[in-house]
Amino acid sequence: MDNKEPFISFEIIKQKNLNKKLRLARTRLRYANDILNKIIKEEKENEAFPDILDGNEIRRSTEELLPIYDILKGLIKSAEEDIAEVINTKIKVSE
Repeated sequence: MDNKEPFISFEIIKQKNLNKKLRLARTRLRYANDILNKIIKEEKENEAFPDILDGNEIRRSTEELLPIYDILKGLIKSAEEDIAEVINTKIKVSE
Protein backbone atom coordinates (compact mmCIF):
# COMPACT_ATOMS: atom_id res chain seq x y z
CA MET A 1 0.00 0.00 0.00
CA ASP A 2 2.87 2.38 0.72
CA ASN A 3 3.98 2.21 -2.91
CA LYS A 4 0.65 3.64 -4.10
CA GLU A 5 0.44 6.56 -1.68
CA PRO A 6 3.07 8.78 -3.38
CA PHE A 7 1.42 8.10 -6.75
CA ILE A 8 -1.99 9.07 -5.39
CA SER A 9 -0.55 12.22 -3.84
CA PHE A 10 1.11 13.11 -7.13
CA GLU A 11 -2.19 12.57 -8.98
CA ILE A 12 -4.02 14.80 -6.50
CA ILE A 13 -1.41 17.53 -6.93
CA LYS A 14 -1.57 17.19 -10.71
CA GLN A 15 -5.38 17.44 -10.63
CA LYS A 16 -5.22 20.55 -8.43
CA ASN A 17 -2.76 22.15 -10.87
CA LEU A 18 -5.07 21.35 -13.79
CA ASN A 19 -8.00 22.85 -11.91
CA LYS A 20 -5.96 26.00 -11.23
CA LYS A 21 -5.15 26.28 -14.94
CA LEU A 22 -8.83 25.96 -15.84
CA ARG A 23 -9.80 28.61 -13.27
CA LEU A 24 -7.10 30.92 -14.63
CA ALA A 25 -8.31 30.36 -18.19
CA ARG A 26 -11.90 31.09 -17.13
CA THR A 27 -10.77 34.29 -15.38
CA ARG A 28 -8.88 35.46 -18.47
CA LEU A 29 -11.91 34.83 -20.67
CA ARG A 30 -14.12 36.66 -18.17
CA TYR A 31 -11.75 39.68 -18.29
CA ALA A 32 -11.86 39.65 -22.09
CA ASN A 33 -15.66 39.51 -21.98
CA ASP A 34 -15.79 42.38 -19.47
CA ILE A 35 -13.59 44.53 -21.72
CA LEU A 36 -15.81 43.86 -24.73
CA ASN A 37 -18.96 44.58 -22.73
CA LYS A 38 -17.47 47.86 -21.51
CA ILE A 39 -16.68 48.94 -25.07
CA ILE A 40 -20.19 48.02 -26.20
CA LYS A 41 -21.76 49.87 -23.26
CA GLU A 42 -19.69 52.99 -23.94
CA GLU A 43 -20.59 52.88 -27.61
CA LYS A 44 -24.29 52.56 -26.79
CA GLU A 45 -24.06 55.47 -24.34
CA ASN A 46 -22.37 57.56 -27.02
CA GLU A 47 -25.19 56.51 -29.35
CA ALA A 48 -22.74 55.09 -31.85
CA PHE A 49 -25.39 52.49 -32.43
CA PRO A 50 -28.72 51.90 -30.75
CA ASP A 51 -28.69 48.15 -31.25
CA ILE A 52 -25.66 45.92 -31.76
CA LEU A 53 -27.61 43.65 -34.08
CA ASP A 54 -28.23 46.51 -36.53
CA GLY A 55 -24.77 45.94 -37.99
CA ASN A 56 -23.56 49.46 -37.27
CA GLU A 57 -19.85 49.80 -36.66
CA ILE A 58 -18.08 50.88 -33.51
CA ARG A 59 -17.06 54.51 -33.93
CA ARG A 60 -13.70 54.29 -32.22
CA SER A 61 -10.54 54.91 -34.19
CA THR A 62 -8.10 52.17 -35.06
CA GLU A 63 -5.50 53.76 -32.78
CA GLU A 64 -7.89 53.42 -29.84
CA LEU A 65 -8.87 49.83 -30.62
CA LEU A 66 -5.46 48.28 -31.42
CA PRO A 67 -4.18 48.23 -27.81
CA ILE A 68 -7.52 46.81 -26.67
CA TYR A 69 -7.36 44.20 -29.42
CA ASP A 70 -3.84 43.21 -28.34
CA ILE A 71 -4.98 42.79 -24.73
CA LEU A 72 -7.99 40.70 -25.78
CA LYS A 73 -5.85 38.60 -28.10
CA GLY A 74 -3.33 37.95 -25.31
CA LEU A 75 -6.01 37.00 -22.79
CA ILE A 76 -7.75 34.64 -25.20
CA LYS A 77 -4.49 33.07 -26.41
CA SER A 78 -3.30 32.44 -22.84
CA ALA A 79 -6.65 30.90 -21.92
CA GLU A 80 -6.55 28.75 -25.05
CA GLU A 81 -3.04 27.50 -24.19
CA ASP A 82 -4.05 26.65 -20.61
CA ILE A 83 -7.13 24.76 -21.78
CA ALA A 84 -5.11 22.88 -24.42
CA GLU A 85 -2.55 21.87 -21.79
CA VAL A 86 -5.28 20.54 -19.51
CA ILE A 87 -6.89 18.59 -22.36
CA ASN A 88 -3.55 17.12 -23.46
CA THR A 89 -2.73 16.10 -19.89
CA LYS A 90 -6.15 14.49 -19.46
CA ILE A 91 -5.69 12.56 -22.73
CA LYS A 92 -2.24 11.31 -21.66
CA VAL A 93 -3.61 10.18 -18.29
CA SER A 94 -6.50 8.31 -19.88
CA GLU A 95 -4.28 6.43 -22.36
